[in-house]
Amino acid sequence: MNVSLNPAVWALTRPAEIGLALLLSAGVCLGAACSDTRGVVLGRVSDDSGGVGDAAADGAADVAGDGAADVMGRDAPDGSGDAAPDAAEVASYCQGEGPPLLEGGGCWAAPVFERALCACGDVTIAQALRTRMVDEDAPAPEGRASVASPARFDVGEEWMVGGALVLSEPGGVAPGGPVRVEGAMRLGGPLTAERGVEVLEEAEVAGDVQVGGDLTVVGALTQPEGASLTVGGAEQLGERRVAPVVVEPPCGCGAAAVDPAAEVARASADHDNALIGLDPDALDGVAQDTVLRLPCGRYLLSRVAGGERLIRLEIAGRVALYVEGDLELERDLAITLVGERAELDLFVAGRLISSGTLQLGDRTRPDALRIHVAGGPLELSGVLGLAGHLYAPTSDLTLTGDAEVFGSMHVRRLDMSGSLTVFFDPVAQELTCAP
Repeated sequence: MNVSLNPAVWALTRPAEIGLALLLSAGVCLGAACSDTRGVVLGRVSDDSGGVGDAAADGAADVAGDGAADVMGRDAPDGSGDAAPDAAEVASYCQGEGPPLLEGGGCWAAPVFERALCACGDVTIAQALRTRMVDEDAPAPEGRASVASPARFDVGEEWMVGGALVLSEPGGVAPGGPVRVEGAMRLGGPLTAERGVEVLEEAEVAGDVQVGGDLTVVGALTQPEGASLTVGGAEQLGERRVAPVVVEPPCGCGAAAVDPAAEVARASADHDNALIGLDPDALDGVAQDTVLRLPCGRYLLSRVAGGERLIRLEIAGRVALYVEGDLELERDLAITLVGERAELDLFVAGRLISSGTLQLGDRTRPDALRIHVAGGPLELSGVLGLAGHLYAPTSDLTLTGDAEVFGSMHVRRLDMSGSLTVFFDPVAQELTCAP
């Protein structure tokens, strides 16, 4: 990938005491040869590998010439009330890893990312649902690539769950396609399946079981007294038990583990923008295809609005990025992790709306990208390629077409017209927070 800039490029330097500097002349070098460079660049993006980069190269304008200082906010804010960042605090932050501590010192990472898919409200997937482990050969945690919800759960075609299936809705489920659950299955209501059902561990169903095809339960099938079992094909059960079945609501939907709006509000008065001359309005209504490179630190943006323009965020260290308003895009957005220590926590206080292509994160390191949305709707009508963990338990997610996720998703409601595939990354459960 190349970033083209006019020769009159701004040189933005961070304080010498934290040992980070950016020196830009006629261009920007990315990769191993310039792994020590740090800074913010707004410029034209081109990428020989295709996708977002190629689209950005067409007709993109250089932005480091006239007016670039106004866009970037090169000088420190005047009279804005923002305190200058403490260099020692920034240096300490950069030496750490993992999500930032919440206000009061809490850490939320492990319980948030324990399942491939959690939905606190209704789920409608028109086609297939498939969950697997990112690395099938690695030791799997209990539950593996599990799926859970306390609400109505409808999948029109195939159910392929690479872990436990926990659905506490008393109305039960009525799968339209074949079902395969590689962990335990716990249902708070009856099961009415048109096709076959295969469960590789035990199954607990709080009601009748009616299966149009074959039924296989490797462990015990437990139903309450008086519940019926009707199987249209072959029946293979490790054991059949009669006992009360109670499925507690999963996903911890009563109280969110993290409040993104509160974290954004805290960051509005305590951020590191001044260290790199980043104007909070830098990505609000960009007029050209843009790349924004962020070194280690905590940064604040008022809003991200690309219109017909393409935006690429390049993360070159441990970064927390707080967006006070919406993230709204008509074209493509890419989030690229530059270097082994790069990681991003993205907090969005408003909505996330996109009709373009989203290419977010690195498939080899899904744990390095965590996206937190405060409760506004997530409406994605383009292509979603997420390699990271989405935590939005009070937000409704609407997806048009198919989606492939490397990581996990925790939302309120999910409504999609295609198929959903989630490759669960258990490494995120091992994350610890640092100041």
